[in-house]
Amino acid sequence: MSYLNNHKIKNFVTLVIISYQSKKILLPILKNFSRFLKIIIIENSKDKSFKQYAEKKFKNVEIHLQNNIGYGAAINYASKYVTTKYFFAINPDVKFKLICLVNLFKAAQKLKGNFGGLNPKIKYQKLNNEKKIEQVKSINGSAMFFSLKIFKKIGGFDKNIWLFLEENDFCVRANRLNYNLYIINDAIAYHKGGESMDKRSNENEHNMLMVKYWHGQWSRYYFYKKH
Repeated sequence: MSYLNNHKIKNFVTLVIISYQSKKILLPILKNFSRFLKIIIIENSKDKSFKQYAEKKFKNVEIHLQNNIGYGAAINYASKYVTTKYFFAINPDVKFKLICLVNLFKAAQKLKGNFGGLNPKIKYQKLNNEKKIEQVKSINGSAMFFSLKIFKKIGGFDKNIWLFLEENDFCVRANRLNYNLYIINDAIAYHKGGESMDKRSNENEHNMLMVKYWHGQWSRYYFYKKH
């Protein structure tokens, strides 16, 4: 905690969260982190009541309502409002402690901001723990730490990819531009997956699965045709 106080991490890092009907799992994140960081949420379900409630209750929280523009495009949109040198973009169901973000920030400083993107070590990943900073060819899209300047140089995410493989496309372009990607092994996060949205009816869940299947196939087609 003293590291945060001394270095005022909120002046360097913004937390970006892409949400779609994720109010219940977002509220604990806002409670835990809004004291230390500016938080930008892109709410792809246009939930006005959530925006009004959260911005009133929590300081340093900014919610932008959108029609469902997709994951990568929503991160691009959020980046327009980031005023810090770095930002950490996550799914709502990613869980991490403050020390995870501190260690990502330390690694970014050690790399002098010259990287395509950083991942915390996601719980299920099997990587070399002896290296604090490990270079990889691609990073996991559930939790990505960026330099705002380099994110824009790479061109952000391809808005034509609505869901799935958006980070793969980004990593291909980052590698081509010689911006390396890294796992930070002492920054630990947890992502079970599939819990980003609040519980809904069986019919709505079925419809959402159909949307995911469709975009999964479209993204594969588009990605391989592009590259």
